Amino acid sequence: MSENSIREHHKVLFANLVMMLSTSAMQHLGKLTNPATGIVETDLDSAQVIIDTLDMLQTRSAATLEQSEAHMLRDVINSLRQNHAETSAV
Repeated sequence: MSENSIREHHKVLFANLVMMLSTSAMQHLGKLTNPATGIVETDLDSAQVIIDTLDMLQTRSAATLEQSEAHMLRDVINSLRQNHAETSAV
């Protein structure tokens, strides 16, 4: 695999990681059905741990992310924070 191919593969893996964590957080926020149980469940503490994990990932990788990756991560974190706030207020 060439260096360029590896870099592109890592970009895809990074996006997949962020999306997997985002989906898990949305399940914990009760916005998506848990595929394992078929039930909509709310666990705000678990959702917050995932949001904090994404925030840490953003901080730790800021110097190495491409602009598109940084924007995607920022947008996901902001969306999850907003959903968390809305769910907490109910």
